[in-house]
Amino acid sequence: MSPKPFAIGFALATAAWACEALAFHLVLDGFGLEFPILTSFSIYGISTVIGALSMLPGGIGGVEATMLLLLNALDVSASEALGPVVLIRATTLWFVSLLGFGFMGIWWLSMGSPARSQVLEQDRQ
Repeated sequence: MSPKPFAIGFALATAAWACEALAFHLVLDGFGLEFPILTSFSIYGISTVIGALSMLPGGIGGVEATMLLLLNALDVSASEALGPVVLIRATTLWFVSLLGFGFMGIWWLSMGSPARSQVLEQDRQ
């Protein structure tokens, strides 16, 4: 853990999180729910932290419930909030997961049979 790799990783993680929060803001705006950008970022950030604290993979359930509750606290009905929440979770969690599985499959197929058998042998040990 030297400072330079840590700083680079921190900067990349912060940029990635900010892009997801901005996407949430744009999705809300697209659904006609206009909030200041700081509010959208706060809802996304708080929901993400609550999801992480739930200790479930990807914060399943905790993130969505927190987003719905926070949007409801801002006088957005559950039926109005459901669309943006489902869309942002589908694009930031499920779409990326499917993309990852796809690339994992491509990597697995590109390894060739001798390398694949070596990896399988290492897994058995």
